[in-house]
Amino acid sequence: MWKSNNVDHTMTCKKGGFVCIRHDEVRDLTASMFREVCRDVSTEPTLLPLNGEHMQYMTANTANEARCGRKCSCFWSRGQRAFMDIRIFDPMAACYQRISLEAAHQKNERDKSGVMEIGFEMSTTAASHPLVFTTSGWMGPKAKCFY
Repeated sequence: MWKSNNVDHTMTCKKGGFVCIRHDEVRDLTASMFREVCRDVSTEPTLLPLNGEHMQYMTANTANEARCGRKCSCFWSRGQRAFMDIRIFDPMAACYQRISLEAAHQKNERDKSGVMEIGFEMSTTAASHPLVFTTSGWMGPKAKCFY
C-alpha cells in the first residue's frame, strides 16, 4: 500500500530516507571518534554464528549474518573488546506519551540489549553497550558514557 510522502512519513519511515541517514550519520561519527582513541575499529562487523545457545530475550538477533553497530578494542581496558549498537527513537511517538523521557531511554536500552544478546565473544574480553538517542538529540544514560 502506497502512503503519501508527508513530513511525518519522511521522519518515521524505516524503508530508507531520513531514518537511515540519521542512524548512519551517528554510526559513522561514532566510528570516526573511536578510530582516534581505539584500535581495531570496525563498523557493522558480522558476529559469530550461534551453536545451539539459547538467548534470554526473544528479541535477540540470532540470524547467521547478525551484525552490531561497531566494534573496537581497548576502549574500557587493555585487550577488551567493546561492541556498540545504536538506536534512535522518537520520544513523541504514541507509545512513549505516558512515560517520562528517562523511562523511554531506559526502555530502549533494555530493548536494544535484548537484541544485542547474541553469541559474540561475550566473555571477560568483550562487553556490549546499547547507544540510545532521541530524534531531538538527547542521549540515554549509557550513550552519555561515550560522548
